[in-house]
Amino acid sequence: MGLLQTPFDPPALFKNGNSEEKEVKKAIQWLALIEDAFEDAKKTSQKFKSLHEDDDEPEILEIPEETAELEKGEKHMKKLVLSLRRATKRRQKEASLGRKIQWALYRKADFESLIETICHLVDYLVKLFPTLQDQQKQLCKEELKEVEPESIPTLVKVLGENDKLLNLVIFEEIKKKGHRFENVTIDGSGFVRLGDTYQNIANAKPSVMSVTGLRIGGSGVSHVGHRITTSITDEGNACAPDRKKCQDNEVEHQ
Repeated sequence: MGLLQTPFDPPALFKNGNSEEKEVKKAIQWLALIEDAFEDAKKTSQKFKSLHEDDDEPEILEIPEETAELEKGEKHMKKLVLSLRRATKRRQKEASLGRKIQWALYRKADFESLIETICHLVDYLVKLFPTLQDQQKQLCKEELKEVEPESIPTLVKVLGENDKLLNLVIFEEIKKKGHRFENVTIDGSGFVRLGDTYQNIANAKPSVMSVTGLRIGGSGVSHVGHRITTSITDEGNACAPDRKKCQDNEVEHQ
């Protein structure tokens, strides 16, 4: 996510005056390392396959059927995978991912190692050309449109510390669009909050939020809305600057 849609073109970078020769040389080197990482992973795959082709456990080399595996997973993960697949196919246009890839990584550790290497190198490329980050952010926004809103938390979890530009775009979009809670059921005991907490933040600007179809049962305390505090106090007592408004959003249900 967040890569340029147009092919990497060193002469164009020089012509536009966006980059120095040393930066372009670094970029070419890192792109070559990305290609090498895939080639190394392919060799690892072939070696593993050759070592286990005559094993008594042929299932080691079995590649799970993708659709069946998706059906086993959580709904949000399935939606996220399908969303990213649409974005990938749209970007590739003429050639599908399935026709390009002719090999598979059989061990999780090999796959994670490849992903870690690619993420580091792509991050280096993004930082190398700061003048292109607006264009890259726009691409992130376009790709984010493909992701179902309920899959965003899953995407954030999958990203972790990788692809900081996409993480930034997600944060900005959430802040702009706010929170949307639909058909929420709260039951049982304890404390539940729908909203954000801002503690000791000067001039805090809470994001917008909407709640529809809220159903509350059981016993406990529910809070709908943002909570802004100006000092470190007890969770149930701190509410500023508008204590009355904040208290009105708390509902004790028994």
